[in-house]
Amino acid sequence: MPLFDFKCSDCGKQAEILISNTDAIPVCRFCGSSNMKKLLSVPSSLSGVGKPAMPEPGPSCCGMAPGEVGCPGPGNCCGKTMA
Repeated sequence: MPLFDFKCSDCGKQAEILISNTDAIPVCRFCGSSNMKKLLSVPSSLSGVGKPAMPEPGPSCCGMAPGEVGCPGPGNCCGKTMA
């Protein structure tokens, strides 16, 4: 069941409302009015596939494994630019 953002045309308050089916009429939880306007929702930044927050074990971008002589550690690209 999707969540939608609505604004009540009578009291002016905004709310997220869970709609169980497409024929459901949203009702304002503040004043009880059914005079609601659906707003454009912003997609969540937490959905979809993203990059891991921490570097994975293995060679760093300079081609050496962290701990090897000359490798400054994960997250340091030894002056190389990333594409």
